[in-house]
Amino acid sequence: MSSEPVQYTSYLVRLWRRETAAANGLPAYCADVEHIQSGEHHHFASPTDLCAFFQQLPPPAEDSEGSSIP
Repeated sequence: MSSEPVQYTSYLVRLWRRETAAANGLPAYCADVEHIQSGEHHHFASPTDLCAFFQQLPPPAEDSEGSSIP
């Protein structure tokens, strides 16, 4: 096992189905993301936008106290 500290950041993701369907007749979903360490919020109009947000995030970096920051 590695003795290196684990670097991570935490997000709370809320995903819900909207009352109205998308133009193609399929259910439409929205998402809200909160970065736990900073309290920063982001809203997304689709699961595709949510995934794009997570894909563009840089890897977490350690702060001076050894915990991760985004």
